[in-house]
Amino acid sequence: GLQLALGDVTAMPGDLVAEPANNDIEFEVDRNFLCEALLAKEQELLAAKRSTMRTTAGSSKGMGGTRMMKDLPPITAAFYKCDFGHIVLGQYGKKVISIFNCYHDSISFSVNRKMLSAAGFAVIPDKVKKLPYGKSIKMEVTCFRSKGSDECKQQLDWVIPLKGGPSYQVQLVSEFVRPDLELSSEHVDFGHVLVGQVKRITIKLKNVKA
Repeated sequence: GLQLALGDVTAMPGDLVAEPANNDIEFEVDRNFLCEALLAKEQELLAAKRSTMRTTAGSSKGMGGTRMMKDLPPITAAFYKCDFGHIVLGQYGKKVISIFNCYHDSISFSVNRKMLSAAGFAVIPDKVKKLPYGKSIKMEVTCFRSKGSDECKQQLDWVIPLKGGPSYQVQLVSEFVRPDLELSSEHVDFGHVLVGQVKRITIKLKNVKA
């Protein structure tokens, strides 16, 4: 299994606290979700097999015609969300995620850089080879939109396919905005002020976007 932690590496409880480690809890959640997904795929496979058997049995003159079943889509073991929040156009947003290997063997995967780049995202490093069991690696995820671009919300379902294993989906979300200030008053009128005296007027500036 694979565990993703958004931000710094997941903190471990103190030695004196008799509680399971956060990594163990995350692994168990992923394992249960994966079991449910496998059961659902198995039911789909059985239903497709029964349908094929009925078609074969109903073929003319007992010729026993067969039909190839389509391959089932890959299984997604867990879903995560990485929200960059509001980002000013022309500036970079950055998040650091930590990937922890919960599986008893090493894992490898690669990043589809072209797909990420088309959506305005980038990930470093783009390849992980043979990450040992119990070890983690940090990956930097960035997003960018030029200053002259329109304001928009960028979203991408980033799929991390493990070699020989299930996939993990990370929803990347960022909202690019252009800073906009509002004044509490459109006009500031000091009126008559006596020579040698000071008059102060307080106004409020409000950032309504970023």
